[in-house]
Amino acid sequence: MEDILASIRRILSEEEEEAAAAEEVVEEVAAAPEPAPEPEPVPEPDPEPEPVPEPE
Repeated sequence: MEDILASIRRILSEEEEEAAAAEEVVEEVAAAPEPAPEPEPVPEPDPEPEPVPEPE
């Protein structure tokens, strides 16, 4: 019976350690600065219209 209780305690201890490690990762990710937004592309200027040939 004590072996079972010891196993349960060990498993719970391991799970608590994993949860603490996961919490640290979440805190690190939350504290990380957000990446700078990408600048918007500069629109290309409209092409100049082709001149219309004058009728003769």
